[in-house]
Amino acid sequence: MLEFKNVSVALSQGRRSLPVTVVVGRGEMVCVCGPQGSGKTRLLMAVMGLEPVAEGYITVDGELVSVGSAEYFRNLIAYVPQHVPDQTMAVSELCRMVIDLKAHHGAKLAKEALMEQWRTLNLEPSLYDLPLKEVPQEMLQTILISLLPLMNRPIILIDHMPQTHSVYELVSRLAQDGAEILYTCERQAVPCDKLINI
Repeated sequence: MLEFKNVSVALSQGRRSLPVTVVVGRGEMVCVCGPQGSGKTRLLMAVMGLEPVAEGYITVDGELVSVGSAEYFRNLIAYVPQHVPDQTMAVSELCRMVIDLKAHHGAKLAKEALMEQWRTLNLEPSLYDLPLKEVPQEMLQTILISLLPLMNRPIILIDHMPQTHSVYELVSRLAQDGAEILYTCERQAVPCDKLINI
């Protein structure tokens, strides 16, 4: 169980985000919604111990998340960023790299299983061999989302989740299988169990 108790993060010019108090239980989808610059991404970074909290605390199964404990908790988390920074590799290399991360030990990239996920997300198989720079960012993010079922993580964080029916269906299935889903967006367009506006 992922819990936020009066959590705010530092923003630019000495400001802080609005405090967030929420419990993300097993099988729940929770959305943090707010405008650009409101602290949504930093909040997700704080869950992984990559950004300090300015106030409040975050726990996973009752254990405090801190910079020192974060590496352990990252083994429980699958994170999908809004933007993929490295543009020098192919989509296939990105997929292999994500699955081969230390935190995803035990997961294997079976191209057939991946293509099955791609079909549900309406992604063309030809994307697999394209360089990242030829694929739009939202599509790259959808590709990363297609890897989530193969990672089998109990906590899933998605920064600026695409508000499409196919992505929602895949993420909903993960929640139905017991995953705790926390995602951010600027405008909520798909259902969720809890909506937090910041």
